[in-house]
Amino acid sequence: MKKYISFFTIGIFFFLASVSNAQSLQVFDRSGNNVSGNTLMVWGDSGYYSQMSIKLDVENITSSTLGVKSKLILSSMQPGSSYQFCFNGNCYIPPTLVCPTTASIASGGTDTTFVGDYKPKGNLGVSLITYVFYRTDIPKDTTFVIVQFNATAVGLEQYSNVDIEISNPYPNPASSQTSFDYNFPENSSASFTLSDIAGNIIKQIPIKNTKGILEVPISDISGGIYFYSFYIDGKNADDEKTYHTENKKKPRGAFFYFIPNSFLILPT
Repeated sequence: MKKYISFFTIGIFFFLASVSNAQSLQVFDRSGNNVSGNTLMVWGDSGYYSQMSIKLDVENITSSTLGVKSKLILSSMQPGSSYQFCFNGNCYIPPTLVCPTTASIASGGTDTTFVGDYKPKGNLGVSLITYVFYRTDIPKDTTFVIVQFNATAVGLEQYSNVDIEISNPYPNPASSQTSFDYNFPENSSASFTLSDIAGNIIKQIPIKNTKGILEVPISDISGGIYFYSFYIDGKNADDEKTYHTENKKKPRGAFFYFIPNSFLILPT
């Protein structure tokens, strides 16, 4: 489960404050707290396909409509990790650091489209990303938020004595639907996530029962290799405490089964 708290980083703040003049914009978290100039901490699983996110709202506190852009400063990144950010209805991946489009924010209005994603890709440790928002007509009029992403080795310790069973997907390859047999601990909360090869989340499905068959419709997805994850109480179930059952329904000729947690969607 991801969570964050805020604290003040004096050194970085004064460095950014010395080159900025935040008079027009303020940044809020989704709880309504003004986090302009603050550092937020986000914790999450370090799994290769895990993703930590921060959602920010940008408010125009002037009496005029403003054009606003966002940019990233990669203050400190764990080697091998990556990022993605979305603003003004579009999302960007490396090497883009400056949003190429401009958001128009009316006087007293708030833009709620910004999302900053961090992908540890299996790398433990801390990464710092500074998110800057600025007026396009006066680029020095900025505000910022520093986010410290903490990728930890999150496991399923509370279920260490319980078998968690997840079958391989079947059929595989598939064209319209694939299925999984599963058996999770009682009273647990589970969900399924499907991502493309770039790590973008394609589907998220809540799982209501702790035992049964999960049917995943895929007719609306383009052909290719996709990766799946099961989450139990917010934690990735794919670790040494997960016991995968033998899939007796695995089709002959499924040539890519050596790729962990993946299946192939056939082109339509």
